[in-house]
Amino acid sequence: MHHWRIFVLAVVKQALNVDFDRLTELANEHRTMGQMLQHDREGYSEAPRYELQTVIDNVSLITEEIWAALNQVIVKFGHEVLGVGPATPLGARVDSYVVETNIRRPMDVALLHEGVQQGMTKASRAWNAEGLSRRARGEATGWRQLRHLRRTLLSAFRKVDAAKKYNQRPDAVLAYLALCAARLGKCEETYARLLEAFPDARALSELRVALDRAWALHDLVERRWVKKEKIPNSEKILSLHAPHTRWVKKGKAPPNEIEFGVPVAIIESDRRLIMGWEIMWKEEDVKMVIPILAKYPAAYPNLSSMSFDRGYWSPENLEASRSTPLPINLPKKGYLSQADRARQSTEAFQKARRNHAQVESRIHCLEQHGGGRIRTKGGKAGFARTVGASVVATNLCRIGAFLMDQRRTLLRQAA
Repeated sequence: MHHWRIFVLAVVKQALNVDFDRLTELANEHRTMGQMLQHDREGYSEAPRYELQTVIDNVSLITEEIWAALNQVIVKFGHEVLGVGPATPLGARVDSYVVETNIRRPMDVALLHEGVQQGMTKASRAWNAEGLSRRARGEATGWRQLRHLRRTLLSAFRKVDAAKKYNQRPDAVLAYLALCAARLGKCEETYARLLEAFPDARALSELRVALDRAWALHDLVERRWVKKEKIPNSEKILSLHAPHTRWVKKGKAPPNEIEFGVPVAIIESDRRLIMGWEIMWKEEDVKMVIPILAKYPAAYPNLSSMSFDRGYWSPENLEASRSTPLPINLPKKGYLSQADRARQSTEAFQKARRNHAQVESRIHCLEQHGGGRIRTKGGKAGFARTVGASVVATNLCRIGAFLMDQRRTLLRQAA
């Protein structure tokens, strides 16, 4: 599969916000999709057909860095289509939103059960792998009773999970924690035996990661329900398959006051094209102003102004905005001094504030084009490349909508 087809498949998937099964069906059965994939240019009597795994493997090859490079080319072309020349002043708006990860609402007891089950599965597979079980067993009991171990763990979990409040069943919580520790201890014994015999086995590194995560969950449950500690959000583990998930509170009204995902900063031009994005794995909005000011004015020389929201305010950011020749509109949070009132009452500042809300429409378009909830596997890399694909798909849809409107106008004038 050559690069053009991979690009078309990735963009169509995000533009329509469909899964890989639907994408494969469109590529094989849809005539217009076949034309976009250039099936008619090869002279075959029958168009090529795609397998599901082939589509998944090829689309996943486009990394976040490639999407960023492609987006710069597309934004430059889009500005030319929209009538923005190299010397035309260009404004920018910056805002962030939470891109959700595909997880259930986290419960520490349920996550502990899932983590211990995962550790036992990886330990048994490594133990029974070809060559390992015959040479490394020694006096260990092995995993012949894995099914029984899983059943007893599930039974203990259900006793805790059935209680409306865990404080009403402290005996069940203690028994559950003790059983989890025993199961993890057996996994540690397997790990030690296999590490002694096969220190370079690939399965051991995966097992170590799973055990460390399960022990961390065990510690969190014990601190919360036995020691009655309040766990900080930064120490919580919200997902096993998406550990980059953050607990984000942005002051929204219920039921959306808490979001589970990763904040992403969007930099949009006043021609409604997304010039770039910044994924905040650990950072907050207030920490993104200086990196954005260092990156985007150099990438877009005709950038004439940049507008931020109140969430980006800090005295350090204000000093950084004053040190750059680019006009920066950064409203202050809280009480306004006389100098702040004078700075924010200028005509240019007020105009930028009135136009800043338009960035919300781009965020809504991103959410419709696969950037609202990321279901892609692959950890941080899968999350980042999907966000990049959503940005490129949103920009192409914006350019396509403008060209279609332009064509309809010309047809009406010709009629």
